[in-house]
Amino acid sequence: MEASFRRFAMRRTMNDTGLALIKTFESLRLAAYQDSVGVWTIGYGHTLGVHADMTMTLAGANQALADDLHGMETAVDAAIGTTATSDNQFAAMVSLCFNIGTWNFRWSSRAELSPHR
Repeated sequence: MEASFRRFAMRRTMNDTGLALIKTFESLRLAAYQDSVGVWTIGYGHTLGVHADMTMTLAGANQALADDLHGMETAVDAAIGTTATSDNQFAAMVSLCFNIGTWNFRWSSRAELSPHR
């Protein structure tokens, strides 16, 4: 089996290339701010439990991103099932899911390609 394409029985995780890409798109903010629609945000796009005057460290931002991505990885993994994808394809789908949300990803045209939707 070629190393870049795999079928996984266990939960997949974002590769380093995908993680770096998300970090460039999201940019790092260590102090809470309101995004373009007024949602309090911090770190690399983290929104859960964020409030005005909140700050975090770089380590905290990295952990919050890892925690956020865990849910996205799980959602993508469930949506595509055993469909063979490369690590970069999986990372791209996790990035999309991070930006549009798990519900929207599940019903997106990308997820429609999988028989496991």
